[in-house]
Amino acid sequence: MKNKIESELRLDDKTFEEMREELTKKYLGKWVTIFRSKVVSIGETYDESARKAMQKYGEKPMVTRHVVPEGEERYWIL
Repeated sequence: MKNKIESELRLDDKTFEEMREELTKKYLGKWVTIFRSKVVSIGETYDESARKAMQKYGEKPMVTRHVVPEGEERYWIL
């Protein structure tokens, strides 16, 4: 089960990278949540986008990322 979830998250993260140029043109500075290789919500903040996605799909593992040009991401390692 864990490997399946990790695989799905990697695929959703790859989807973000493949769509980055288009997302940057449409949603620069916003946060997008990707689930099953589709953008399922957009928000002004991480929390807003994640909350909208969870309202639609429940508490499932999803990828939420800040839409910025490649190389400008900030990372937090917890």
